[in-house]
Order: sequence, then structure tokens, then C-alpha cells
Amino acid sequence: MINFNEPLIRKFLQSSQEIFLFSDFDGTLVDFAKTPDEVIVSEDLLSDVSTLCSNTEFILVTGRSIASVRRNLHIPTLRVSGCHGVEHSDGTVEKNAVAFRSRLLTVQYALENALSEYTGVWIEKKPYSFAIHYREAPDCAGEISRVVDASLRGYEGILFVCEGTLVIEICISGCDKGGAIDYWLTKHDTSTVVPFYVGDDVTDEYGFRAVNKRGGVSIRIGRSDDSCADYYFDDIQHYLSFIKNLLHQD
Repeated sequence: MINFNEPLIRKFLQSSQEIFLFSDFDGTLVDFAKTPDEVIVSEDLLSDVSTLCSNTEFILVTGRSIASVRRNLHIPTLRVSGCHGVEHSDGTVEKNAVAFRSRLLTVQYALENALSEYTGVWIEKKPYSFAIHYREAPDCAGEISRVVDASLRGYEGILFVCEGTLVIEICISGCDKGGAIDYWLTKHDTSTVVPFYVGDDVTDEYGFRAVNKRGGVSIRIGRSDDSCADYYFDDIQHYLSFIKNLLHQD
């Protein structure tokens, strides 16, 4: 994994091909918070993302629902794929999500009951997935994983687990961040662009693989030898500096 440093940034910015930037949100553009609605979005970041939406190809690919993203980023022109690639801001919802949503809700209700005794553990409900947050109870990680695994028996090929940073997400099979990237790129002349994807945890590996297959650039926030990303930013600030360079490359 190579540090995406200033010389590399200049190399890509001077290329004749346009950068098509896909990005995760939590842990990538903003620091994690106790709850998703408590993340801090600075005026500077809001301005930069708004400019990205107006002047470049930029799409947010996140585990959040689109509605949750909109509460933090009030940018009408922002394109988003939410719930790990299930829903898209152009109004499209993946077919698997519609077919399997009732079974997702069955498991969600079961886990709400099973995890109710754990202090500091809560479930974030989304239209087509749900997330079990245990940021306030990190010592319970092993027990929570066992409860989740037991609840998902019999749902193979229908639902799957995606583990992030102190969160376990239950998602609908056949939908992921890589699929979201492919969805948007099929609508674009890819001969003129280089797809970039920036993310920070295990749920973003699908996105890294998707851009790698297309000869793009996969960048992780923080180095990890277990990631399939080719590059890394040192931290969120390193990534935000790259965005500013992208906006002022002329």
C-alpha cells in the first residue's frame, strides 16, 4: 500500500483524464461520532463538497440512508448511493432490496429483542438495512457477533453481515458499495474518466475492488495491510487536502 502523497496527487491532477470521485462519508469525510446525526460537518467541508458537486464528478457511497446523509449535507446537487448500494438518489432501488426487505425486518425485530439487555448498544434503522452500534460498549463485540450470527441462520444468500468500526451492519445480499460504483459508471462514458474510491473500513473493500477492476484508484483512510486498496491517506485531513487540490488544480 502506497502513501498517496503530494507527488502522486500532482501526477493524477495533471493527467488528461477526469477524476470521477466516489467517497464514503463517516470516518472518511468526517470523524465518527456517538450517533450518525452528531457528526460535525464544518462550513469549510460543506462548501468544498458543494463545489465538488458543481464542478466535478462526485458521488457519495455510504452505509447511511440517503435521508440521513441529507440531514448532514444540505446540498441539493449531491448524488448519493445509500444503504450500501441499495438506494440511489436518482430514485432507483435495487430489486433484491424490495424482494428481501420483509425478511430483513424479521431479523431486525429479533435482534432488537435479543440485544435489548446490552447497555450502550443500539440499532440504527434504515430503509433497506440496519446497523448495530456498540461504540459505547466495545467489550461486548464478541457476544454481539455471536447473537447476530445465530439470528442470521437460514438467511444465507438473502442477508449478510458487514462489519465496520464498532458497528455491525445487516445488509441485503447482492447489494454493496462496489455495485453502487458500477451503477453510476454504467451511466457515464468511462473512457474519459479515472474512477477513485476513498473509504476507511471493511465495508469499503467492495468499493476498492470495483475501482481496481476498472483500472481506477483505491485509497484507504489509514494504512492497512489487510486492505485491497492500492493507496492510503494518512488521515481524514490528508484526504480533505487532496479535495482542495482537486478543486484548485487550474
